[in-house]
Amino acid sequence: MLTRRAYFIPVLCFSLKLSNKYWAPHVKNKLPFDSQVIEDIYQNEILKSKFAIRKIMLLEFSQYLENYLWPNYTPEASTNGYLMSICCIVNEKFRENVPAWEVFKKAPTHFPHFFKCVMESCLSGEQLGLPHISCPTVYELYILLSITSATFIKMHVVQYKTSILYSIKINFVFIQTRLQQELKKVPKLQKFWNLIKKNYEKMEPQDTEQAKKERTFLASLIKKFLVVLMSIPAAGTISMEKVHYCERFIEFMIDLEALRPTRFLIEIVSCFLSRVVSQR
Repeated sequence: MLTRRAYFIPVLCFSLKLSNKYWAPHVKNKLPFDSQVIEDIYQNEILKSKFAIRKIMLLEFSQYLENYLWPNYTPEASTNGYLMSICCIVNEKFRENVPAWEVFKKAPTHFPHFFKCVMESCLSGEQLGLPHISCPTVYELYILLSITSATFIKMHVVQYKTSILYSIKINFVFIQTRLQQELKKVPKLQKFWNLIKKNYEKMEPQDTEQAKKERTFLASLIKKFLVVLMSIPAAGTISMEKVHYCERFIEFMIDLEALRPTRFLIEIVSCFLSRVVSQR
């Protein structure tokens, strides 16, 4: 009896042909790793198809992540296509409700660098010139945001690395008067906050820059969301890629609202006043 996945496997699939050459577990004489293969698959199978589920499902079924993407991932080999390919497969695993993090648990060495690249890509805004945002770029943001939120909530391999992004340290983005107002609500946090400030002042310049990026990540991500949200016109055709991104972001914020350190960052007024609400 054919499984659900078997219905989606064409006899002459480009992805499966490459799988039989490079990473299929049953193949003994595999070809050596070639980063261009990853770029070709991302451009021709994923991006060109506008992230078609059927295409990504085939790649996930072939164990593309477990046998090719992650075993060969290094900071030197990391590219946008490589990064997005990993994110797409992980999100597909979530969609199919199958374990997504096992491959990272087995080989966690490069996960901090991978997650750092995901963060930077989430905030990259050179392509996001208003009012025009290309559909593939917005969908890439959606994919990146999905894996970021999943990592925040469920990932334990590098728990310390990710917890920095939503700890009390992110409150550095507040103006001093507002910060003091919030700290007064929980007096015990004032001593802890003073200790954080002292440690921050003792950091080396390069460490200070990285710490600043981590502490301002959520605030910057919210600003990025508002850029996409406010780019939606009050009338006329709406880009559904932008709507899906905004919906996923709101789900992300709802998840983070349960975490005390990030609760103060949640602000939904702009969402209710946005043009996308009036359109609906």
